Amino acid sequence: MTTCVTHFTVIQNGRTIGGFTVKELAVSTAAQHAVDTGKPVTVVAHIAAGGSSDTIARFRNIRSGWTFTAKGIIQYIDGTIEWDHSSDGYFNDKEGY
Repeated sequence: MTTCVTHFTVIQNGRTIGGFTVKELAVSTAAQHAVDTGKPVTVVAHIAAGGSSDTIARFRNIRSGWTFTAKGIIQYIDGTIEWDHSSDGYFNDKEGY
C-alpha cells in the first residue's frame, strides 16, 4: 500500500507551531525553531485514510528489556503511535540495543 501524506504539523511542547503541505518547508521551519528555542521540535506527517507507512524502528521496553522491530509506524497528532506489525522480538539484558 502506498503512503499518501496530506500535510505536516510542526509541534513543540504540545503546542502547534504551524501546518504545512510541503515537507521541506515543515522540516526547515522545525529546525530553525529548535535552534531559536533550544528545545526539540516534532514534525508529524499526516497520512490519508487507508494509507500506510514504510517507517521501521526498533523499540525497547526499559523495564523488561523486551526489544523488537516495529514496521508500518504512524504517529498521531496527540503523540500516540501504532504500527502494522512487529518482528525480531527478544529480551535484552544489556545496556543499549
